[in-house]
Amino acid sequence: VLVGCGHTHALVLLALQNSLSGNVDVTVIDPGEKAVYSGMLPGFVAGHYTREDLDIEIDHLTRSENVRFLQDRAVALDAAAKVITVQGGEEVHFDIAPLDAGITSDMRDLPGLERFAVPAKPLAGFAVKWRAYLQDTQAPRVAVIGGGVAGAVRTSGNALPTATFATRGASSSTCGAASAAMLTETDELGAAIV
Repeated sequence: VLVGCGHTHALVLLALQNSLSGNVDVTVIDPGEKAVYSGMLPGFVAGHYTREDLDIEIDHLTRSENVRFLQDRAVALDAAAKVITVQGGEEVHFDIAPLDAGITSDMRDLPGLERFAVPAKPLAGFAVKWRAYLQDTQAPRVAVIGGGVAGAVRTSGNALPTATFATRGASSSTCGAASAAMLTETDELGAAIV
């Protein structure tokens, strides 16, 4: 049983399409018809991809004879009994059950978040808000909270072609009409979004 169909499980399904034997059954549990490939987010932010380009068609990946797509949300996992229960009540038995359920950004306690910030995950909500933001502004000003690789790429020239990025502090770099900053320390967050 594959719980969630993020890009890792999508690659597993691609690899299994031609190699499943008749005695192996795979069930994919995911609440959506499509999954979003977050690796393309920087290209989406830069305008290289449409929102739809980021979609992974789960149904397409689960058309093999021994693969079943259960469009539902996993709500309980009993490791001892090897059973996953989905929101609709069905119990799915498994031998192995890797989890690829994605990530969300729960930063509600961060002052100013609701008014000034948009979490990048889940991506579907971010994509809608990013489009609206670009339509409403002539000179984007972006602060990326987090100093990981994804934050650096999103803030670099790949994501904002006319901006550079700062790796520390609330300082920002400006080139042309856009400006961006990457914030990596907790004490800098309040100054950046409040």
